[in-house]
Amino acid sequence: MSIFNKTYKHYDYGINQYSSGLKALNDDLHVEERRYRSRLKATAGGIMMLGLWAVIQTLIWALTSGDFNEIEGDITPFAKALIITFFIFIFSGIVLSFRFIILRGAKREADYGIKKNGYLGVAVYLMLVGLYSFGFFIYRAFGDKDLEANDVITVILDMTAFVLLLELFIYAKKLRKIRAEIAENEKSEGA
Repeated sequence: MSIFNKTYKHYDYGINQYSSGLKALNDDLHVEERRYRSRLKATAGGIMMLGLWAVIQTLIWALTSGDFNEIEGDITPFAKALIITFFIFIFSGIVLSFRFIILRGAKREADYGIKKNGYLGVAVYLMLVGLYSFGFFIYRAFGDKDLEANDVITVILDMTAFVLLLELFIYAKKLRKIRAEIAENEKSEGA
């Protein structure tokens, strides 16, 4: 059987060489592999939920902010609302597509062992955005600008996302290492 036909989702049991029954694979490596597999998926789900919260927060800000009345020119209120709605949909699509790439890549790696680094690249980009947001918050906190409660909430959520993205890297690395050890052990037992 090739590696492409195996799914790690059904990897918890193996054929016993002395009978046709199944035996549970409860050795330390398989238990650790299942643990990091579930942690990787849960972390990716948390990153997606924080992306949904960012979209909701943007919608709330757009509905309650009075800054849009300052748009100058011969634009009707309907056209202003249409422009604002367009930019909110663009922002929401970008935020959710980045988070969906991470979610899909992490689930594929956790369930099927497909090692693609594209979702980790997107995670690095989001980590850099989070660091920029934190630096901008520090700049505003020690500068002349007044901070609002929304700014504090935003930086807390950005740092939470940063920690989740860091955990995603750690779990992906540990899962790859454990799966390599499992493959090496199976290869040595088969030889």
